[in-house]
Amino acid sequence: MSDLAASQGIVVVLCAGTYLVVMRFMRRRGYTTPRDLPPNKRRLLWLGLALALLVTLVCAWAFATGHPAIGIGVLVAFSILPEFVLVPIRFRRSRRRRGRPPQRRTGTDTR
Repeated sequence: MSDLAASQGIVVVLCAGTYLVVMRFMRRRGYTTPRDLPPNKRRLLWLGLALALLVTLVCAWAFATGHPAIGIGVLVAFSILPEFVLVPIRFRRSRRRRGRPPQRRTGTDTR
């Protein structure tokens, strides 16, 4: 099997896996098909799928052509770095929903 056929197979498998994961996520949220979504969320869904496909294609190309550093860099940029931004935002939102600022610890400092 040639490298091109192998990379195309990898892309097909990764794209199908991404689609299945998104559909499973949607079913957990109560939507059975993309048509059940409101138009603005449907646009965001297809935009997210297109972005995931683009990242998949770049990573498949990078690994198939012998440039693993590019593939790993793209994966880190699109999967790990956004979490450094999203996690603090989620904490702030949950504190706001609670309606009170975080409690400060009281007691003596034993430094």
